[in-house]
Amino acid sequence: MESALAVSRLPPHDPGTPVLSVVDMHTGGEPLRIVLAGCPEVSGPTLLAKRRYMRQHLDHVRRRLMFEPRGHRDMYGAVLVPSELQDAHLGVLFLHNEGYSSMCGHAVLALGRFALDFGLVPAPAAGTCEARVNIHCPCGLVTAFVACEDGRSHGPVRFHSVPAFVLATDLMVDVPGHGKVVVDIAYGGAFYAFVSAEKLGLDICSAKTRDLVDAASTVTEAVKAQFKINHPDSEDLAFLYGTILTDGKDAYTKEPTTNICVFADEQVDRSPTGSGVTARIALQYHKGLLELNQTRAFKSSTTGSVFTGKAVRLSMTETPFQVEKSTRLPSLRSQDYLILLRGAGYKNFTSLRLHVAEVKFQFNYSGETQLPCCEDTQAALWRSPHGEERRPLANTHMSEPSWKQLQLTS
Repeated sequence: MESALAVSRLPPHDPGTPVLSVVDMHTGGEPLRIVLAGCPEVSGPTLLAKRRYMRQHLDHVRRRLMFEPRGHRDMYGAVLVPSELQDAHLGVLFLHNEGYSSMCGHAVLALGRFALDFGLVPAPAAGTCEARVNIHCPCGLVTAFVACEDGRSHGPVRFHSVPAFVLATDLMVDVPGHGKVVVDIAYGGAFYAFVSAEKLGLDICSAKTRDLVDAASTVTEAVKAQFKINHPDSEDLAFLYGTILTDGKDAYTKEPTTNICVFADEQVDRSPTGSGVTARIALQYHKGLLELNQTRAFKSSTTGSVFTGKAVRLSMTETPFQVEKSTRLPSLRSQDYLILLRGAGYKNFTSLRLHVAEVKFQFNYSGETQLPCCEDTQAALWRSPHGEERRPLANTHMSEPSWKQLQLTS
């Protein structure tokens, strides 16, 4: 792939320093910088081992890609690496302003188109309307389905996520400046705390984004301090990624429900957040507010872009959890979601995990009107999430790739 994308002539640069070839895309206004070539080898027998290796030995690459002057505090990235899974077409490590994520839905949607158009998957047979792309994320294998025409991406993308589940509901957290706040915690490839913005004295649609960011970040830090996150499969996945503030409209309606995701180091997601949508669907289903195969729409409060998703089936595998703080367990829905208590003080319980899938990004593809790359949105969008002005873009659907090269010298 590197040789096919190499350019014959580079601008003057120090030949002793590395040059990265990247492609910039965005999904619903949320950027994705994909590293094509130039990244040092990421060692490790498994994808999670590669994630640990990059964090320990190659973090300077993340910082140069994500931070200014080449990036910005809300940049998001993806490094493509080999996968140990036989069914995977590619493996990916996700980068952000704080470190390395375990799952990213907006990136999966963009990577599906990228993998098809850049030949990382076998060319679909003539007449095929949807190509399958298996992407190994740190949280597990995720399958993207890319609408295509004549072998190239054309139209919407959807994906089947890893099994999602609810870790805790009605968890009482002492949030500085807000008192006792009831939050839910759910997993959609990453763990999120969910709370209605109204409980924090804010309106999700009209409040300044800076105020929403401050409130969400305070919730995140409070949950981290007062509740121990555990994942049934791997300790590498056992961390709270961020907080999603919602409009409180969890009961099903045909109208979109609005939320904003604040993750990592106060980073704002311009899209509705794919892994967050997955977790929120699991939460709504668990509470009896959403049925299987019932599609729900989710809107970003920052850009107005929309994802839709639905829960399609239940996993039948029991998985142990370790919960180190007593909390009031949610009411149970018979045969839908079962929690079996073990021991005293709610220290151990086993849960049937909800498999949430079919997370789709809704957009109308048009090569003439869509934004070509994330840089084109800076003037209208990048300044608003941390300032007073909130100007949603009228055109924030998925972009065509924009190729560039970044030199890693200071």
